[in-house]
Amino acid sequence: MRIGAHLSIAAGWPKVAREAERLGCQAFQVFSRSPRGNAPKPIDPKDAAEMRRILGGAGIGPVVVHMPYFVNLAAAEDQVRVYSVEVLALDLERADQLGAPYVVTHAGQTKGDPREARTNAVRAIVAAFSRTTAPTQLLLETTAGGEVGGQFEDLAALLAALVAEGLGERMGVCFDTCHVFASGYDLATPRGLERVLGQFDQLVGLDRIKAMHLNDAAKPLGSGTDRHANIGQGLISIETFRALLLNPMFGDVPGILETPDKDPAARERDLAALRALQEEPQG
Repeated sequence: MRIGAHLSIAAGWPKVAREAERLGCQAFQVFSRSPRGNAPKPIDPKDAAEMRRILGGAGIGPVVVHMPYFVNLAAAEDQVRVYSVEVLALDLERADQLGAPYVVTHAGQTKGDPREARTNAVRAIVAAFSRTTAPTQLLLETTAGGEVGGQFEDLAALLAALVAEGLGERMGVCFDTCHVFASGYDLATPRGLERVLGQFDQLVGLDRIKAMHLNDAAKPLGSGTDRHANIGQGLISIETFRALLLNPMFGDVPGILETPDKDPAARERDLAALRALQEEPQG
């Protein structure tokens, strides 16, 4: 697995590449715009080219772009869904400008029928792809709680509907360890991980996993609560993370930290912890 973290773009594109290099990231994730909303600042082609030059020289990649959290592709409200389509279409293009092959998104939620939410999400994704020729692949993130895609069966049905729309080659999955645990899939031990991956493979297919979010879980199994913890400080065992990192199925998959980083050194400690696990043989 190619270990990295979610990084800030506040200082600009070349500097985020330098920060990834400083941290020893093999891959990393960013928002391409402010996650709080408003129109995004255009990407300067020179800055994007310089970022790609730095990353190429350091052997860092892939870059993953995460959609802002205010996007809700499954929304029942037309205005919310239309705006979400616009944001997604533009982020697919912005990712392409940055040389990022993947955009990660939550499919969203609605207070109505879960099947209606899934239908809304499919229509929104189809509409977004119709607005761009960018080759970027869209990764649906496994979610905690009542969002679309929280259960593997729901995620499988969503992907099957998108395949039927001719988007099979454009779709993948981002497997978030905290979210999966919060949704009731027991990753507390390597044996549990093996069972969960078997379920996922049967319903969705492990080959659909193009990125992972490596987050420990602060709340109990099945809590439905999206509360990340630093590596080794939550309810998912260190041995589970070691098994994931050493799984040959995920050798080229970017494994991205989204763990709490209020302490400036927390991200570096988590990266170091994952590297140490990757270098140790499984016992």
